[in-house]
Amino acid sequence: MLDKSGDIIRVGDIVRVANSPVKNQNGVFIVAQDGTSKLNSGTDLTMYKMAKHKSGYTLSRNKYNIEFWPLVQMSNIRRHSKEAMAAATIEIIQKASPESFTLTSVENELLPSGYGFDKPEEDYFRVCVNGSNGETIEDFSYLASQAELITAVLSNVALKDGETIRIVKQNHNWGNYKPGGFEYRLAVRKR
Repeated sequence: MLDKSGDIIRVGDIVRVANSPVKNQNGVFIVAQDGTSKLNSGTDLTMYKMAKHKSGYTLSRNKYNIEFWPLVQMSNIRRHSKEAMAAATIEIIQKASPESFTLTSVENELLPSGYGFDKPEEDYFRVCVNGSNGETIEDFSYLASQAELITAVLSNVALKDGETIRIVKQNHNWGNYKPGGFEYRLAVRKR
């Protein structure tokens, strides 16, 4: 998918949505899915609202912070024309930089290589960003075979004091979600 300048929007990019007739759809978002993951069936962008912080952008604590691009109208309270919805624009304000850090496990083993999964197309990572009180601010899921998407998304997420990231291996078999045996933590290693 392209932004208004013609640049390709990728997972982990921070984008600004403007000119939407629905007030809550305007703002700064991080792209968490772009249609390339087999966990998602659509080709739309899945985005989560971001808030500006002194150290960068943090995940918003708003109750309704998920958005999709192209924009859709989720409520019957107000009706906007397709033309008004299509007038909204999206532009990249910060590109993802997954090469700027690496993920390591609790055992100090690097990800995504060496994670020891039996079936990478069924096993996945659940990434939880937790607040200082232990509450979940947001969580994302990525297939083990696409673990590089985790570093792309987290490359632009700044953590506030007390916030943590927890990465857990899980398995999806026949609709049942079972926790796996590995828990990972984020180690930021700037180059």
